[in-house]
Amino acid sequence: MSLKRKITILSSIWFLTFASCGKRYMPGYDYQLFDGTVASALAKAVEKEDTLLIENLIKENPELVNFRENRFGNSLLMLTIVNRNHYSMRTLLKNGANPNLEDYYRNKSSMMLACSFIGTDDCNLDVIQLLVQKYDGNVNSIQIVDTIEKGHRVVFNRSLLMSTIDDIGCLNIVKYLVE
Repeated sequence: MSLKRKITILSSIWFLTFASCGKRYMPGYDYQLFDGTVASALAKAVEKEDTLLIENLIKENPELVNFRENRFGNSLLMLTIVNRNHYSMRTLLKNGANPNLEDYYRNKSSMMLACSFIGTDDCNLDVIQLLVQKYDGNVNSIQIVDTIEKGHRVVFNRSLLMSTIDDIGCLNIVKYLVE
């Protein structure tokens, strides 16, 4: 293989690796999952972080604040946490979003998602403290894991603390959850 060909291949790999470093795409946490639902307009407002529209839509129909899309069972609060839409997250919480609501797919609550995703960049406690101190986020959340390993069904409970240690390993978050 020529040097020019090797450089082209390495450049392509480098580009593909680092070009995706902006916004992460995770299919289960896409606002489009709410398209065609009663919460479609709210989902669009949440994605755009239009806090005034979010508040108005929730005032018109308060049940929308904890509406879950049908495929994975994620609420809009869950999506704001994973996608780091902090203004929308705070607005949803202020208007009654439940941080302890679990999804249908992995039995994860917004608290678990916050501990799994928020801290990944810099072990920042702000969102987790907000959920716990102001909105009664449950630090004793349990995720029921139902999986197949080596051909056998395995069901076990996974605590918020273990989820935090396994997913991000931020000791300051672990310490906060224990205290």
